[in-house]
Amino acid sequence: MFRNQFVKSLQFMLACSLFSFGSVYADVPLTVEGLLTDKGKLKLDMTVSYANSEKSNASTGDYVNIQTGPTSFVTFPTKVGDGVINSDVLVGTLGLKYGIFANTEVYGRSSWFSSANRSSGVSGISNSSNNGLADAWVGVNYKFRDDKKTSAVLGFIEAAIIEKHNNNSASMKSWLVGFTTYKSTLVSG
Repeated sequence: MFRNQFVKSLQFMLACSLFSFGSVYADVPLTVEGLLTDKGKLKLDMTVSYANSEKSNASTGDYVNIQTGPTSFVTFPTKVGDGVINSDVLVGTLGLKYGIFANTEVYGRSSWFSSANRSSGVSGISNSSNNGLADAWVGVNYKFRDDKKTSAVLGFIEAAIIEKHNNNSASMKSWLVGFTTYKSTLVSG
């Protein structure tokens, strides 16, 4: 049942990403123009990431307790064999940016995840799944320097409105402050 839900989520996110692509041209050299959203305009960003992993391990099952003393016991498995764990993870992120000044933009983004885990071993086959909101962030980008449209220095600050991990959630606990530099060069061949 979960596998069907996971596949439907993957198909939906793939369809959304295919319809959101515009034309891409590379007729001119790259510049650092457009790093920030223009004043008074909105930008919508969307990303989809998928990962699959599989690992083999030793699997044990059907344990027996052996008494080694009046009050001590040792537990031994009676079945030992190979086991396999297979995991699928899909993460979709949706972001919105708004230019408030020529050199400043505010933004927000939120991520949703879906995961499926399958394991098999000497004790049988088990499946588990989890999905939901992963996190939501807000932030500000500010362009400190822009030299001749070929380099720029951006500063940013962002905060997690909510983040979830292992059935726990937190609000306004994570902050990120940093700088990003950009430089474009034209190489003629």
